[in-house]
Amino acid sequence: MTRSRTSRFWRPAVQYLLGGVGLAGNARKQAKALRRSEACLAEAQRLSRTGGFSWSVPSGEILWSEETFRIFEYDPTTKPTVERVLRRVHPEDAARVKGILERASRDGGDFDFEHRLLMPDGSVKHLHVAAHGMSDESGNLEFVGAAMDVTAAKETEQRLKCSEAYLHEAQRLAHMGSSVRNVSSGDFIPSPEFQRIFGFDPDKEKPTFEMFRDRIHPDDIPGVVGIVNKARSEKRDYEADFRIVLPDGSIRHCHSVAYPVFDGSGEVAEYFTTILDVTERKQAAEVLQRSQNTFRAMVEKSAEGILLMRPDKSFIYASPSVERVLGYTPQELAERSLADLAHPDHALHSIDSWTQLLQEPDHVSTSEMMARHKDGSWRWIESTTRNLLHEPGVQAVVVNFRDITERKLAQAERERLGLRLRQAEKMEAVGRLAGGIAHDFNNVLGGIFAYGEMLFEKAPEKSPLKRYAQNILAAATRGRELVEQILAYSRSQRGKRAPVDVGNVVAETLELVRGSLPAGIRLEASAPELALVVIGDATQLHQVVMNLCSNAIQAMSAGGAMRVALEAEDVTAERGLSHGTLRAGRYVRLSVEDSGSGMDEATLSRIFEPFFTTKEIGQGTGLGLSLVYAIVTDSGGAIDVKTAPDQGSTFTIYLTLTDVALVSSDETAAPPPRGNGERVLLVDDETPLLAATAEVLSRLGYQPVSFSDSRAALAAFEAAPGRFDVVVTDEVMPGLTGAGLANVLRRHRPDLPIVLVSGYSGPILTQDALAAGVSELLTKPLQSREIATTLARVLHRTA
Repeated sequence: MTRSRTSRFWRPAVQYLLGGVGLAGNARKQAKALRRSEACLAEAQRLSRTGGFSWSVPSGEILWSEETFRIFEYDPTTKPTVERVLRRVHPEDAARVKGILERASRDGGDFDFEHRLLMPDGSVKHLHVAAHGMSDESGNLEFVGAAMDVTAAKETEQRLKCSEAYLHEAQRLAHMGSSVRNVSSGDFIPSPEFQRIFGFDPDKEKPTFEMFRDRIHPDDIPGVVGIVNKARSEKRDYEADFRIVLPDGSIRHCHSVAYPVFDGSGEVAEYFTTILDVTERKQAAEVLQRSQNTFRAMVEKSAEGILLMRPDKSFIYASPSVERVLGYTPQELAERSLADLAHPDHALHSIDSWTQLLQEPDHVSTSEMMARHKDGSWRWIESTTRNLLHEPGVQAVVVNFRDITERKLAQAERERLGLRLRQAEKMEAVGRLAGGIAHDFNNVLGGIFAYGEMLFEKAPEKSPLKRYAQNILAAATRGRELVEQILAYSRSQRGKRAPVDVGNVVAETLELVRGSLPAGIRLEASAPELALVVIGDATQLHQVVMNLCSNAIQAMSAGGAMRVALEAEDVTAERGLSHGTLRAGRYVRLSVEDSGSGMDEATLSRIFEPFFTTKEIGQGTGLGLSLVYAIVTDSGGAIDVKTAPDQGSTFTIYLTLTDVALVSSDETAAPPPRGNGERVLLVDDETPLLAATAEVLSRLGYQPVSFSDSRAALAAFEAAPGRFDVVVTDEVMPGLTGAGLANVLRRHRPDLPIVLVSGYSGPILTQDALAAGVSELLTKPLQSREIATTLARVLHRTA
């Protein structure tokens, strides 16, 4: 191109970039302004991604600038044509573009529009095209214009729209304006966008440079002027940030960049300035800063610890809350590795989990582990770990964790209590079964004893029959002892409740133990001189001490030491034991310790089960320790067992200490009270027991009237209600139970004394008996003194 052609080619582009200055005003002034601007237009074109072009309509000749070739991605040696232009136009925009060009070539009018280009690689560009129609030297129509690649602006616009949703506030599209100011003359040419940024309407007014300067915030003018003057003196570019005050009082934040344009002598002739409205960016930055401050406060005040870790388990960042959880400051933790904190039992699992985590980006894992606190203790930690090493903004493994030590302890306590509850339920169920068996067996033993004694009395001395009867009674005696243990275990027979000096019981029991102590076993005992009194049954407590000592002796087959200690203890707070919970209070503590074989956990969990034994067949019933458990818990006490294989065992019994004084009485001193011929209605479906009881009543001075059928007894009573003075009836009978019979009899005679007898008693039977109007409840087997005392009491006599 010649210089004249070049000038003619560039003028419309400059006119567009300067906001239409060349479309209005004096042509002579326009030409002068264009010449002044040519030096900076090349840089402006590069910055604004704007290409120039000319199009001679009659000849079809098209001239492009280098930037235009770049925009259309044609080789500079390619001859531009309308067809090549349309070939690049996006198919969806092709008809509209073609129509605009045809109309412009026909009417000679200017055109200004945007459309898309579809490039050979499939990418899309957005193009803003503006052209001015004029006549060349020959009078032919020619268009000169500019094509601006606005793809980046379009993409920025789209990104800003996405940011709107993320930042939860509307964001305006960012606008950038440009201006040229002559250093010597002060001429100032702003683009339309430049004017709009400053709040001017380019279609209605033409503001001067002073008008633009007056809209800069007063506080920012000195700083901007200083930056500009210094840059001019040093002949260099500059950047400045300042605020604009709009007529409505609103504030805009702007960022400007200016580049010097030098004349032929090397002096700065003009400054080409671009200005960017960064108000939304500034606001977004402030919102982001507030968000960061909020997030930082949340992290620092959170009860959870937050860690950023490298793949080698070293720490990049630790939140301040880590110190509350593990005791280490973030600085101290930065010098350590996760491997230094993990409990040995969890180290292997931790390694496997970590390896899997690193292999899967964005993988999330949740785990529980024990970590060492700075004070040396172990804390249970629950952590959620996520692999964000692939995230550019993070590039770390993120760990959120919390201290769950208290929750773990509570969970362990619940499991322990649950185990104890299941054990108690199991013991209760077995106890009910044992009580039922004992009841039936007791009735059988009653007949064996009665007929065995009769046979023994009538058999000739030294005869085989006498020996047979004696063996029967001995066997029955052993059976009775077994029944007593079963009934005591099942709690169907509560022991007598009276003040008992445990020290005396222990002393008497140990005297018996010493007499049969095997060689090689040493007995050591200690007890206070003062009486330690509890409410209980002396016989049952004797069984407790004897059974514990027997077990200790049997555990020391190779010899050893058995230590029995008795003392008072004040428990200030609730204490969990291996087999019970001890509430705060004063207790008598009895401990029996042996140096024998000890027990493992499996054996310990079953030692109080009835019929469970580790002894050989024929050497134990398995009821000894279950009886101990039943007696102690029935007395409101608790048991603690400490043992380990080959380290012996220690059984500790806690019984409530009482201040009630001991009562000394000689129950066998006075004979049992006797009757005065009162008629007794005696009912029992067991004929042998019925006969034996009738004989006892006769010896005690009463007149028994016996019935083995409760309905027959009721009929006899209804025939003559006033004939009987008292009723003694069994409970478990076919047809009509003892409680049922008592209920009917009470309706006939509310004042009639009734004694109910049963081989098995419990809370339910006691309630039924009271509801039926029973005066007294007795448990089989009966002794003559017990029968005599009870009858005297219900008949209102002094025993």
